Amino acid sequence: MKFMLTIETNNAAFEGHPGPEMARVLRTIADYTEDGSLWAMRDAGRITDSNGNRVGEWRVVSDKA
Repeated sequence: MKFMLTIETNNAAFEGHPGPEMARVLRTIADYTEDGSLWAMRDAGRITDSNGNRVGEWRVVSDKA
């Protein structure tokens, strides 16, 4: 199994110093992962920035073809 993550950082929430917004996004994903919500909900999801814009996605994929 693989965990795939894509985040686009070319919008207003990441302007200037993108570190804090990137950290917030990653913390949100980490929180879902730690408490099991991420795995229980589904095998893919959308990532939104602090402005509510879609900026990426995560996906769990099988290694088996």
